[in-house]
Amino acid sequence: MLQLITQSLVKISDENEPIRYASGVIVEYRGYDFLLTVSHATGDAGKWSIQLESMEDQGSLLYGLGQMGFLKQYTFNLKRGTSKERDIDFSYKLLGEKVSARYQDFRSDGGKIVKVVDEAKLTVASDLSQEPHVDAEYGFWGLTRQVYEPGTQHLAIVPVCVGPMDYIKVNEHTDLYQFRLPQKDQQKGIAEYENCSGAPIFDRDGNLVSLVVETDQRTRYIYGIRLKKMRSMLDVEIDMHQNDSF
Repeated sequence: MLQLITQSLVKISDENEPIRYASGVIVEYRGYDFLLTVSHATGDAGKWSIQLESMEDQGSLLYGLGQMGFLKQYTFNLKRGTSKERDIDFSYKLLGEKVSARYQDFRSDGGKIVKVVDEAKLTVASDLSQEPHVDAEYGFWGLTRQVYEPGTQHLAIVPVCVGPMDYIKVNEHTDLYQFRLPQKDQQKGIAEYENCSGAPIFDRDGNLVSLVVETDQRTRYIYGIRLKKMRSMLDVEIDMHQNDSF
């Protein structure tokens, strides 16, 4: 089921070639659809898109995201008159319309590309208040890379499915959750998770609790963003959209 929720994100060069990849999720929050992901993947102001579907004769169909939103945290020391800023590893886009992407799997059959899986991806309804706890198990699905052959115009996903993970703790300073990889995944190299950044992390009941931020190569922990702290920015985005609509 997780493969039907994770959105595949693609950065396109000026020559319309795919050059970078990431993961994300579309969340219905307060009646509005947002694409949520992480800024270290998409914060380079490039041309990022959601991969909608691939067609045998026409290549891959993409949905351009345009300008995305990013966050910074400022800490002020009034006594010293100084301030510090920190980038929050989170990015988002209020979608102006329903985006219908599909999960597809292609196989080569006698030199011909054949579609063997074709299912609609899902939008997650959430108030983003759910936080992980130590008595539950968690998992995520992301893409490790995409296979692209110039001239074919097809992007074929190479996925990774991780779970069950244990929740360890939250760092109150960085607002990152810490999860422990299952034993079967602890020996994988960092490259195995390279483009999973932004993939949604769920519990077994289907509650969205976080987005993948990074993997610690030494400890084999997965770190995820604390979505509960991101709601205020999405609220501001909704309020601005409503005011513009009047």
